[in-house]
Amino acid sequence: MVHSLARTFVVGVFVALVAATSAQPTYAFKAKFAEGESQKVKVTMKGNMSGMAIEMIYFSDEKVLKVEPDGTYTEEVKTHGLTLTAAGAPVPLYMDTDKTEVRKHAPTGELLGTDDKEANLAMLRRTGRLGDLPSPAAPVKIGESWTHEYAPVEAVSLPAGKVTYTFVAEEKVGKWDALKVEIAYTEVGVDKPVTAKGFLWLNKENFRGVKGDVTVDNHPAPPGSPVPQLSAQVLFERLD
Repeated sequence: MVHSLARTFVVGVFVALVAATSAQPTYAFKAKFAEGESQKVKVTMKGNMSGMAIEMIYFSDEKVLKVEPDGTYTEEVKTHGLTLTAAGAPVPLYMDTDKTEVRKHAPTGELLGTDDKEANLAMLRRTGRLGDLPSPAAPVKIGESWTHEYAPVEAVSLPAGKVTYTFVAEEKVGKWDALKVEIAYTEVGVDKPVTAKGFLWLNKENFRGVKGDVTVDNHPAPPGSPVPQLSAQVLFERLD
């Protein structure tokens, strides 16, 4: 009798666990962009250069101007309020860093082009991959992963890349119901590949980012830098 009850209990727990697992909601993770939609974000980059702590902060006002039938979209981006500190001390900026540009994106968010004639498009596209969201082949639930591979684009010296996303949890971020996703990215076929690991929190309604915490290694430094590559913690926060 005792053994029978024990077996019944174990079976019941197993069935309950299976039912709970199968009942988990699934999400397509396909970003949605709407004309006229806007957002304000704050980006903080914390790194180290020649043993000195560096922190850069800037703000970005973004507005979707047009969405094509295939999902390709154009976006106006106003960058402003850039500040830079080294070892905790402000670094004077002797130029106007505020600017407005119009960017064209693939449906995944991948940067395709910009009207900024002075922009380093190859650099922007390498960095931009870290904020893309290639959707999985089928909706996923917590604990499941999907992988996307980027083909090289020789015209702009953009190497191949591979990124894996893992759906970790559902969390509240400010006023947004968000989906927490772990990201692991690496470039492929280069001597010192750019890599990134961290977490993204995506708005449950449209799968656009509301928060991010990603550590980037081996990113090419801007011209004139004393080191060839930079590593930094990149923090993203939606403000509105």
